Amino acid sequence: MPNVNVMKKELFKFIGREFTDEEFINLCFEFGLEMEQGDGTEMQMTRVDDKGTAIDISKEEVYKLEVAANRYDLLCLEGISQILKSYLGFGKIPRLTIKNQREGPLERIIVKPETQEVRPFVVGAILRNITFDIQSYNSFIDLQDKLHQNICRKRTLGSMGTHDYDKIQGPITYEARHPRDIVFQALKQTESMNAEQLFEKLRQDQKLKKYLHIIENKPKFPVFYDANGQVLSLPPIINSDATKVSLDTKNVFIEMTGTDLHKIEICLIIVAGLFSSHCAPESEFTIEQVEVHHEVDGRIEVFPQLTYHEFEVQLSQVNKTLGLSMDIQKAKECAEKMGLLIKDQDDTTKLVVEVPPIRSDVLHACDIIEDIGIAFGYNNIPRELPPTNTIGMQQPLNKFSDLVRIELGQAGYIECLTMSLLSIKENYEFLNKPFNENEAIQISNPKTIEFEVVRTSLIPGLLKVFQSNMNESLPQKVFEVSDVAMLDDTSDVLARNERRISAMYMNTNSGFEIIQGVVDLIMTKIGAKHGEDYRLQESDDPMYFPRRGANVVLSGKVIGSLGVLHPQVLDSFHIKYPVTCFELRLNEIFEHFKLKSQ
Repeated sequence: MPNVNVMKKELFKFIGREFTDEEFINLCFEFGLEMEQGDGTEMQMTRVDDKGTAIDISKEEVYKLEVAANRYDLLCLEGISQILKSYLGFGKIPRLTIKNQREGPLERIIVKPETQEVRPFVVGAILRNITFDIQSYNSFIDLQDKLHQNICRKRTLGSMGTHDYDKIQGPITYEARHPRDIVFQALKQTESMNAEQLFEKLRQDQKLKKYLHIIENKPKFPVFYDANGQVLSLPPIINSDATKVSLDTKNVFIEMTGTDLHKIEICLIIVAGLFSSHCAPESEFTIEQVEVHHEVDGRIEVFPQLTYHEFEVQLSQVNKTLGLSMDIQKAKECAEKMGLLIKDQDDTTKLVVEVPPIRSDVLHACDIIEDIGIAFGYNNIPRELPPTNTIGMQQPLNKFSDLVRIELGQAGYIECLTMSLLSIKENYEFLNKPFNENEAIQISNPKTIEFEVVRTSLIPGLLKVFQSNMNESLPQKVFEVSDVAMLDDTSDVLARNERRISAMYMNTNSGFEIIQGVVDLIMTKIGAKHGEDYRLQESDDPMYFPRRGANVVLSGKVIGSLGVLHPQVLDSFHIKYPVTCFELRLNEIFEHFKLKSQ
């Protein structure tokens, strides 16, 4: 959950009321915010002026508020104070409007075709007649950082740049150029340099070095220019020093680029919408739009679009969900406390609710019902016994899995819990099997080559257990009952889990008959008879030593295999003793058990 640090005196000033610490703790609890308090040092809150000079706030009283991960509108003092004022009945959430104050056509961002290969989406907006002080300037910067870390997934999905609009000559172009051709003086740098030189310098920057990987391997870097050829920013890394926002800035140009258009639109509206509260009265709560011209296909888009989404919420559904019997007037009051707008209409059986564009967390009528519940107060909902009485149960497959674990434990085998992620080599090549891209679920951006795919077999994990215990006494007997995963076009999520059981035996000699005995034990426990319900048939699986591997056939269907592992497999895992193992699909064993139990 993201944390937001706010100064106590500034928050109370924005809300318009003083609170004791106990009163504010109770308010946060009722609204659904977690709170800590301390001084600036304890809460690790910092402030700088527009020159980057630190301001001492170490003795100031600070609240650290933990907000819900999807409430991006609460990631700054402005958003928190607006919603708490509404919750307390001190005022309604202001309605955002579009107001284009530029003489002539809208400001333009011209998008060059080559940007499609780097960061294809771009949006923009302008705030007019804004006034920054130390508080709002720092809040403005902090909100951008928090959006970058949360919804923008550390700038990979989106990033924003903010500029002093009076220092820009339109139209603005969004291009992609070779890093050697991008020359400018970046923020906090003392001289101009090209992007290659800048990246080398930023590798020493503790904050920015972690974002360099996003574009550093691209042949061209994205860049914004104005009509005079002045660089505005190098997204998603850094802005230009020439157009930086300061306390003297009166008009702000906001640009956002990314790979997810929906998310950067959300961020643009949140930043522009919340900080339009600092604009002069004639521009307060208004945003100026920007035209985005795509040269690749001639499209012209206008951003932002301040859409107030409309939902119909049945009063009966509100009462049923919350266990209440409130009337329509009370439901309206609760919805308005949470910053939602109610449309007037004569039907007393439903609410027609308009959701402000900064509330991207509201996706369905049930989200509005949740807000009504918060405003009513969960502690105020009458307690009553539920109309039905039910007893919780284990999932049948999980209960069956536990019973199998008990049987193998009593047979002298030690249970293991191994990693569900493996390298491609461990999952395929080390088992003498070719890589199957139609089966393996691959990790798109693995942090290490050891975790490239989701396992499709339990055997590599158990072999790694033996590998780590080569110095222990023999024989060694281990097992695992767990899930593997694989691609499946018939599933709604295009993948499926499959419960497996695998056991291994390592000694100075192979133990085919020992492992077969464990299989026979499991089959006996489920009521399957050898030769009638199940049998073994020779297998040509390259994982096993030739003529020492067999498929296990249950009810005419192959459900797994057992055998003595091939020396090449053992060598790949650096194991020097013979290993015999089996792996079976537990789902199908369970299905047979259910049929026998009927």
